[in-house]
Amino acid sequence: NSINQKLLKGVLREENLNITFCQTAEEALDILSNQKFDLIFMDIQLPGISGIEATQKIKKEMRLKTPVVALSANVSHADIQRSKEAGMEAHVGKPFRQAEIRAVIQKYVPSSAD
Repeated sequence: NSINQKLLKGVLREENLNITFCQTAEEALDILSNQKFDLIFMDIQLPGISGIEATQKIKKEMRLKTPVVALSANVSHADIQRSKEAGMEAHVGKPFRQAEIRAVIQKYVPSSAD
């Protein structure tokens, strides 16, 4: 939702990262077919195809190695496992803390630590 997007934008801008937001998974897949990204934050519950389905396409069909991090209010062990099985490298619960997002960025975008 827009509140989470605003919070995420704030953290990413503080890290001096270029960011692209998409409203749907289909939009994200289209952009990913033409642009390279260092990291993808993927909401699980998106209109149209889910973040899980989109990640499966990113990893299996598009064969992208870009790390995908789930953003979800669903944080049960089963939800986290489903994200990992889809190919996501990490799972951040919502509402998230800025420190969690920064830790993910530092882990998957090493140049951001410079």
